[in-house]
Amino acid sequence: MNSREKKDLGTLGYVLGLIMMVIIIAIGAGIVLGYVYKRGKDLKEKHEQKVYEREMQRITLPLSAFSNPACELVDENTIVVQPSQTPVEDTRDGSGPLMGQAGTPGA
Repeated sequence: MNSREKKDLGTLGYVLGLIMMVIIIAIGAGIVLGYVYKRGKDLKEKHEQKVYEREMQRITLPLSAFSNPACELVDENTIVVQPSQTPVEDTRDGSGPLMGQAGTPGA
């Protein structure tokens, strides 16, 4: 049986193999870091967009009442006084509200 002996790659072969492994690992790490960076940037932009929309909704929500024609606008400083009718009783004849038609007893 003829057995083949492994050939020695030499110092240059080991250096080239090591350089290729470093390049492959660097490419993989670059892809992973680029994906993580882009994903984080997109999430940050989405969060900022939601915060902006919430802020705009908070600002424009009270103004929506003024655009509703069914809402009646009343000035806060205007005071409206409704005249009320109070019954006026005639107390000239000596009959107060607690005294009946008979007058004072014993008179």
